Amino acid sequence: MEQRQVALGLGSNDELTAYDWYKAWFAEDAPGNPSGVESEALKQAADKAIAAGTSPEAARLWGEVARIVSDEALTCGHVAGEETIAWQSGKVEGVDAPSQPWETNMINYRDLRPAGE
Repeated sequence: MEQRQVALGLGSNDELTAYDWYKAWFAEDAPGNPSGVESEALKQAADKAIAAGTSPEAARLWGEVARIVSDEALTCGHVAGEETIAWQSGKVEGVDAPSQPWETNMINYRDLRPAGE
């Protein structure tokens, strides 16, 4: 059997595992899979990977899950982007930098005011 390396390019969330991504997006009952469709090949591969736990074999099995996701074109619209917010403190008041700097949606935009008002 030909060996292929397939990256599990599902984002840059280092704290998430292949299992987390599978259960979030690709499993039949995943919240990110509103159609509820999962191929038998993907389900069988994921079940094997899950059963392998944290064994050395698990990484190879999750690679197989990633190959199936890629081959079935289940991920065709990934976007990588960086969000940044900058402000001129002399012109804008009420800005509290978010506790997680990459989450610009955590800023309460209703608190922003022109300086001096």
